Amino acid sequence: MLAGGVFTLSLFVAQELVEDRGFDALRWAAIPLGMAALFLVFAPMVTFRRHGRVEPGSTYMEATRVLEEGLFRLVRHPQYLGYIFLNLTFMAASQHWLPLVLGAGAILFFYIHAVQEEKGLLERFGQEYRSYMERVPRFNFVSGTVGVLRGRLERIEHDSGAE
Repeated sequence: MLAGGVFTLSLFVAQELVEDRGFDALRWAAIPLGMAALFLVFAPMVTFRRHGRVEPGSTYMEATRVLEEGLFRLVRHPQYLGYIFLNLTFMAASQHWLPLVLGAGAILFFYIHAVQEEKGLLERFGQEYRSYMERVPRFNFVSGTVGVLRGRLERIEHDSGAE
């Protein structure tokens, strides 16, 4: 996580030092991507506090249960996805080779950290987390949304068939 953060901070600095170039449309596309990134970074903090059974005095990341509320129904790592989107935002805004390299490095480190974190979560929560991994994708927001909608449709069909 530290390496991803260092790369991200370096990307922020580099993006300010290099001359913007490239396509204006891509810079404009970076705006909603950046807003989505901020939402993905901060919303899980609220979800952890509200639903994670966090002990008083503990950080929000010290949840004592597997979460499937909020964004955690759609992807297993919404905050890391937010960090990835944040890097993509600055990469799209600058379109310079230095921020592109730094952003790619940060994205790689966040991905690796998410995979490593899952190993610890499997040790901590066992089968409960393994089942969650089978239902919810790591980062694929579209697939997670489809899965939630499919589950709702199946419940509706089941409930209407029971009448």
